[in-house]
Amino acid sequence: MKRYWLTILLAALLPTLALAANNDDETLKVGRDERHYLIHDYSAGEPTALVILLHGGGGSGTNMAEQTGFDAVAKREHLITVYPFGSGRLSDDKLLTWNAVHCCAYAMKEKIDDVKFLSQLIDHLIATRKVDPNRVYLTGLSNGGMMTHTAGIALHARLAAIAPVISSLWGDEAAQTFTLPVLIINGAIDDRVVPQGGELKGLAIGPKPADKPTLPITSQRDYWSKVNGCSEFKDETTGAYSLRRYTDCKHGSEVLAYVVNDNGHAWPGGTQPRRQAAKPTKAFDANEVIWEFFKQHVRQSAQ
Repeated sequence: MKRYWLTILLAALLPTLALAANNDDETLKVGRDERHYLIHDYSAGEPTALVILLHGGGGSGTNMAEQTGFDAVAKREHLITVYPFGSGRLSDDKLLTWNAVHCCAYAMKEKIDDVKFLSQLIDHLIATRKVDPNRVYLTGLSNGGMMTHTAGIALHARLAAIAPVISSLWGDEAAQTFTLPVLIINGAIDDRVVPQGGELKGLAIGPKPADKPTLPITSQRDYWSKVNGCSEFKDETTGAYSLRRYTDCKHGSEVLAYVVNDNGHAWPGGTQPRRQAAKPTKAFDANEVIWEFFKQHVRQSAQ
């Protein structure tokens, strides 16, 4: 009888143990560099979506996982989440940045090829994990959101959708025509990537992290709606946010741009990464909004 109940208990625990066993800290050789990332595999051995989440300037993959709490969605939906690390002068886990053309700091100044890193990372994960190649998604915050724009333009044929958070554009992005579903989230009271555009302010990576000012946050929806061939839109306002939704885009694509009312330079619905950082609103859950958007879009491999 004891053996019977032990068997039942182990059967109940095995799925949980399998999920925990697939959380790994890995590196990937990119040129002469060893690039670092965390992978949390909740696929249970079945082909599933891959969500890549890029930390902000001065952060890390570990910080991004903690700050967003996106793994709660990944566990529920049996996803694979990956938290790559940017580059830094001091070490592989402090004051890290991404080279999003005009920002930020070390990665920008050293011209680190982060597009190449993300491209090779996607290839590697498709080859080694149960990743559905038509359901690869990219999101990031602040400098990571800027990198999401940069990689979305460069790797649009590899991605099913992107979601830049609390970021903006610079104005010299190439005019292109392709389709890529894009969800944009900004904070109405952001004092670092300010809604009206301008110099980046008060980031942990120094007083001048970028080499030019950002455009207003509305530039993101304007750029991506043009890329996707959208023209008509609807505006929606609630107590928590305002939303512009473009739905007449080519090939079933869409562009959604949220401005969250009570949110500064923070991941809405996430946690405060340090005491000096902005407190995220609890009236808007970026994780749920992003995943609801992502799961509606599958890459059109014929592009």
